[in-house]
Amino acid sequence: MQHVSPDGDPLPPCEVLLREYDQLKGEQVERIKQRDAFVNLNIVAIGVVAGFLASHPRDSLAWLAVPWICTAFGWFYVMNDEKVSALQRYFEVELKPKLPPGSLGWETFDRRKTTLRRTHKVGQLIVEVALFVLPALVSVVAFWTGQGPQPWFASVLGGVEALGGVALGFVIWAASDLSRRFNERAL
Repeated sequence: MQHVSPDGDPLPPCEVLLREYDQLKGEQVERIKQRDAFVNLNIVAIGVVAGFLASHPRDSLAWLAVPWICTAFGWFYVMNDEKVSALQRYFEVELKPKLPPGSLGWETFDRRKTTLRRTHKVGQLIVEVALFVLPALVSVVAFWTGQGPQPWFASVLGGVEALGGVALGFVIWAASDLSRRFNERAL
């Protein structure tokens, strides 16, 4: 398929690639916004549950809402983050070699070579676990140790949710740059 300009002239291959870059960069920006929104939504939702529990301390069953919130928002966060990273890899592997040097500016700048790169990645992993995994596990423990009524199915649900929180922790680890680098060295 030949790409043409609005006036019907064929576009040079470089121009086609730059238009593709613009489209994909727009998608990447939107995914970054969505990813970051899941962090904020997670914090607000946990705050709502905590506020409810502060005014209704005997309703310990409400603690079991937190793992669902954390798992859902954490999953969407990780999936959007993976798409953002996949787009970045596409820019580097597919587009960069086909364009004249310097065409993508920031994309081609080696901004990852920093003495703090590893520290940043460890910090990012800690923050993701603190945002999405720890609240889920803490809320299950709070439910089990709460003073309100605890029907048997809620205890089972709490156990399932605790396992879900641990599973999400593994997903976050597997999607992290640290995991990729660890696996590359192991091979």
